[in-house]
Amino acid sequence: MRKVLLSLAIACLAAMTSQAQWNSGYGIYNTADGKVGIGTPSPVSGLDLNMQVTSTLQQGLFVHTGSFLNQPNAVASYFIKAMDDGYPVPQFIVKGDGATGIGTGSPVSRLDVYMPAVPTLQQGLFLHSGSFGNAPNAQASYFIKAQDDGNGAAQFIVHGDGATGIATDAVPGYKLAVNGSVICLKVVVKPMPWPDYVFKPTYKLQPLKKVEQYIKTNHHLPDMPSADSVSAAGIDVGANQAALLKKIEELTLYVIEQNKKIDALTEQNKKLDTLAERIKQLEKHK
Repeated sequence: MRKVLLSLAIACLAAMTSQAQWNSGYGIYNTADGKVGIGTPSPVSGLDLNMQVTSTLQQGLFVHTGSFLNQPNAVASYFIKAMDDGYPVPQFIVKGDGATGIGTGSPVSRLDVYMPAVPTLQQGLFLHSGSFGNAPNAQASYFIKAQDDGNGAAQFIVHGDGATGIATDAVPGYKLAVNGSVICLKVVVKPMPWPDYVFKPTYKLQPLKKVEQYIKTNHHLPDMPSADSVSAAGIDVGANQAALLKKIEELTLYVIEQNKKIDALTEQNKKLDTLAERIKQLEKHK
């Protein structure tokens, strides 16, 4: 190990002081243009670390220190720092306390990604996988997970299949699961079909007697979920809105039908009143 580290140090020194190509004999190379390759004789950058495809355990770059002695030293120190000397802000830094900054040299959290104000397209954090292989692997994997180790509960998770959990990591059959209340300004649900078909001439409205009998037997309206099913499985908001509208439209038809009967009875009563008045007048002239 010491030989490898010594060779790496010599390679880096050679890159700064000489344009000659150099090979340590331990898989570390220095090209004539100053690039250093580890595991590759043809580095494409200042330091190119190439880990070959193998079936055994591999370990990449390991940067460590004996001790920073105290927290202020750790905050002021860094393990890795990438900086453009023409630009005063580091593009990447890993501080001694583990705080990592991208686009900033002063991360205020464990991972701080800063995107400066520019009038051009910007792209932030991009997490992707070549393939999870199959649906069960995707569901069991995750791109992001935030967990409180004190109680072992996941506070936020994005699974490999895109299913997202807030205050829960269990998202069975859903794309978003929230263990708690939700507040928002607007929700758009697109249920199909929307029940305007109730107003078509071909729609058969159930007789009220039949509806009454159904209510007595089941204790809820036809085509509506029971209290037990809602308690056990929840409710589909879109489908429930459509079902409620269907009941409102049916109720409207019932009201129209009853209003026609009331109008007919009113007209019949007028005729009876007229007939009664004529009979009364005839009796007067007897």
